[in-house]
Amino acid sequence: MKRKNILIILLLILILALVGCETEEYKTHTFNYDYYEEENFFTFEYPESWEIVEDDASEFNKFPEKSPDFGLKIYMDNEKKDINFISIFEGVSSSLYIYDENLSKEEFLIDGEKKGYIYSNTFLLKEYDTVSKIITYEADDENHAWRYVMISSEKEFYDKNKKKIERVLKSIEF
Repeated sequence: MKRKNILIILLLILILALVGCETEEYKTHTFNYDYYEEENFFTFEYPESWEIVEDDASEFNKFPEKSPDFGLKIYMDNEKKDINFISIFEGVSSSLYIYDENLSKEEFLIDGEKKGYIYSNTFLLKEYDTVSKIITYEADDENHAWRYVMISSEKEFYDKNKKKIERVLKSIEF
């Protein structure tokens, strides 16, 4: 009987070790940009296997009247970069309008605190099995009133990576 118990304990230890090996490491990324010679930034955590591509904000200094949005894309899937990604942006004025009958709206909460709104595209989900969400963050700084995140992903990929995506969203600090 003791031998059987020892084998069960060793098997449990092996399973726990294997599960622990599959835990992905996260990195912290800070995105800095200058707008009218003011330094601005946001930070977030992301799985190290995901790729980040930043906008070149220096080009926008040439067109200050355009009220540009600055940000980056996080590619969650190297095989399907154009489908499975998260975009994080901050802008001076809203350049994205959320008036679409296919969008459902709900409060975006982090640990019970309202941070903004989530707009989910019900048409894309129903017709193309694609998750498409826009999260607008409430801004307390009138100079940077437009902060948003866009998520685009195949439903199956989104469901498989939902906890990772939620961790990224919870970690964003403007």
